[in-house]
Amino acid sequence: MSLVCDIMHRKPGNARPMVNKFKARAKAINKFGFKNQFRILTDVSSRWYWTVVAKMEIESLKAYTTMS
Repeated sequence: MSLVCDIMHRKPGNARPMVNKFKARAKAINKFGFKNQFRILTDVSSRWYWTVVAKMEIESLKAYTTMS
């Protein structure tokens, strides 16, 4: 089991569109059989405001590369 993390630092006010894109990506990923293994996190307070993190658990790197 592996964990793939996409970390995006956005300009102020641009985090919501990125979250919506990751939600659409999660729906597309479900078509490949990766059910309920996608999490989207947003930053509340830190040095890097407007941070969006998308985490996905995968069985193997080979399965992930064939998905893209």
